[in-house]
Amino acid sequence: MDLDVSDIRRGEARSVAGVLAAALQDDPGWSAVVPSAAARRRVLQSVLRAAVADAARSGRVLVARPRPGGGGCGGTQGGTQEVTDRRFGGRTGDDTGDDTGDGTGDGTGVLGAAVWLPPGAYPMTAGRKTWAALRLLPAGVRDPGGLRAAAAFGSAVDAAFPAPAEGPVAYLQVLGVRPSAARRGVGRALLAPLLAHPCAVYLETSAPGNVAYYERAGFAVLPGSPAPIGGRGPVMWRMARPSPSEPPASPTTRR
Repeated sequence: MDLDVSDIRRGEARSVAGVLAAALQDDPGWSAVVPSAAARRRVLQSVLRAAVADAARSGRVLVARPRPGGGGCGGTQGGTQEVTDRRFGGRTGDDTGDDTGDGTGDGTGVLGAAVWLPPGAYPMTAGRKTWAALRLLPAGVRDPGGLRAAAAFGSAVDAAFPAPAEGPVAYLQVLGVRPSAARRGVGRALLAPLLAHPCAVYLETSAPGNVAYYERAGFAVLPGSPAPIGGRGPVMWRMARPSPSEPPASPTTRR
């Protein structure tokens, strides 16, 4: 598939969040956190819009789209093209997470996205948490129970995040592909420019099938995984990829 991989564009936050929500709709972790499929869909949309908007300012949101003139989802296999390759941090004119899109949330033209935060940008500061909470107020009115469960999930993820003493790590917060575009190389295209940065990378996943996928990208399962995230959340695998300047981590033995 011929792909254009570039930073999020102005007005795309809602569409990007829609694609990520669709990718995570059947995720085991989120299914445990918000059992109702309808409520989960709404909560995911809201939480991911806030995460996308935050990362557009504090990190990076990469979006994969069909390359103009390429074959699209039904096209022949081809290379990928990354239009931008800026470093972490610093907003650009096209890098906003503003919710000024068409309002459909269907992700038209968006095949997948990666939400990425640089070393030191996670866990979020108190100011960023307050800003995100304000964005989630409407969701709290619609789905108070679901949003409380999502907040508890977020706290468990925070508790499990590598301590500063373990060294600086970037955080792959979310990687998702539109279900109709799965297994077409979209995820690999989104990962490639991010993993080119000279820093260690951390992620969590609750989907057993994702573990081997990330291992092929150089990640290793951290000791103690799988286990309830933060000691109280759903069962997840914590994984890390060392900095290219560090020796590879020894993989753990999974049960």
